[in-house]
Amino acid sequence: MFWTRGASRDAQKWKLDEQDCAELVVQALKTGQFLDSEWCQQQPQGPWAMCDAYKVTRYEWIEHAGKKMPVSYYLKFAINKTGQLLLMASNHPEGA
Repeated sequence: MFWTRGASRDAQKWKLDEQDCAELVVQALKTGQFLDSEWCQQQPQGPWAMCDAYKVTRYEWIEHAGKKMPVSYYLKFAINKTGQLLLMASNHPEGA
């Protein structure tokens, strides 16, 4: 599912597993803000894929604040014609 090293690194850094990312994608498609379609390259000299970029916000427990707060994520992903997620190119909090 994580197509780029950056997506894999971000998932580890922000403690997002594949289920978390799948839920973010579903939320993005239902209520997220579509930003653009763009080409994503897996690695230098690697293959390219057409991805859609979204911003999606969900409430998460913020330990330091002691409460749930909105966290906006930037996602880039590709879905095939059957609606199955093919790859995740980017998944990190906005501005991170």
